[in-house]
Amino acid sequence: MFINNEMKVDVNVELAETIDKLTSIRDSMDYLALEQIEDGKLQSLIELLLKIYAQKVQVSDQNLVNHEGEGIVKPLTNDNKLSQTDTVIFVDQLLKQKDIELFEVQMFRSIG
Repeated sequence: MFINNEMKVDVNVELAETIDKLTSIRDSMDYLALEQIEDGKLQSLIELLLKIYAQKVQVSDQNLVNHEGEGIVKPLTNDNKLSQTDTVIFVDQLLKQKDIELFEVQMFRSIG
């Protein structure tokens, strides 16, 4: 599927607006208000973001094989605010739900 340059700009503008909205929601919530977020909505958002990221990595990886592009995009910005604890909690829960063991991740890493 090809996207023209005009659509790329629109997608990035929409993503920026969505990020701003989500940041505003996060910043305005206290600990107890987190219960207001429906689990299914949060799960759908995470799934969608992971699918988009995985597709982008696969395209970047193919470009590297073809000696094109700038390399694989990192999942977070260099100035991200995630703590190591936040990261481990997310990764641990994801691996448990998908029934993936750490040795399988290590095998996957050694392939590429």
